[in-house]
Amino acid sequence: MIDKEIAQGELVELLADKRLPVKMPFSAVYYSDRAVSTRIRAFIDFLSEYIRTAPGGAVKEG
Repeated sequence: MIDKEIAQGELVELLADKRLPVKMPFSAVYYSDRAVSTRIRAFIDFLSEYIRTAPGGAVKEG
């Protein structure tokens, strides 16, 4: 998804040495009646995809 940007130095991976425990829940909380910025939405989408594809990961959206 963003491998090219990281390789080119356009993005920097934060906490690369940290990993979530497989069973640890993750939540993104925001107001449903307010517009979510493009940057926040992209971050939420990235984390959801990352966790979904991680070994043992699962994401429940809704």
